[in-house]
Amino acid sequence: MDPAQALALKERGNLCFKKGMFQSAVELYSQAIKCDSSCAVYYTNRALCYKKLGKWTLALEDAKEAAKLQYDNIKAHFLMGEALLHLGSMEEGLQQLTKARSLATAATTIRQEIEDAIHKGNKMLFLRKKEERSKERAELASFLRTSLETLYASGALTYSELQQRVEQLDRVVEEAEASTQPFEVPSCLSCSISMAIMNDPVITPSGITYEKSLLREHLRHNGQFDPITRKPCPSDSLVPNYGLKEVISWFLKKYPWAYDS
Repeated sequence: MDPAQALALKERGNLCFKKGMFQSAVELYSQAIKCDSSCAVYYTNRALCYKKLGKWTLALEDAKEAAKLQYDNIKAHFLMGEALLHLGSMEEGLQQLTKARSLATAATTIRQEIEDAIHKGNKMLFLRKKEERSKERAELASFLRTSLETLYASGALTYSELQQRVEQLDRVVEEAEASTQPFEVPSCLSCSISMAIMNDPVITPSGITYEKSLLREHLRHNGQFDPITRKPCPSDSLVPNYGLKEVISWFLKKYPWAYDS
């Protein structure tokens, strides 16, 4: 074991990562792990590289190893959750993301990233269940139509009764499908810049709420003024809209499809 050499390799890996040289970073982090396999950071760093490379199985393995070494490692649970989502284990992935959120300090960058991942996971799970329910309804409707046609063929139903029952069946199926369709998101929950539902809303001195990251980008590139009112808006004057954030969190929990990454 050579902790000093491992640290030096990790720093070189970090430089490669910043330059987008993810495979080179993987190799350096792997060498660091050979020098010191007891440091969770080396595993989470390599897992992040695998994430960038789309190698989710490898990312999951490293995240799990990091969590074994340091159970309260936020990044380990976060990366584990993301990997599980991409590998199709959505319920387990959401459990890991929820664990990461419980470990993260409020109002930190990684906390917001975790929140975003949870919303994305909930949407993925909702869409999968919606597809499963739609398939089940179609199969049930097909079975019932066949049953009605059998009753008609045996003389138990008249043609008029058959038509009536089929129309009732079609109406019930259509209403069930319609109940799961998206609707327009209330404008008060949407950012005036992107028109998408907000994740981290902040209020300007003018009293208008925007998505924090988008507003900061506007202030950085266009100047320190409110995008709508054009009044002065210093970046240090933004106030978190915690009340609206709670409402958005409730809305996304009830209607996961509304999340837009």
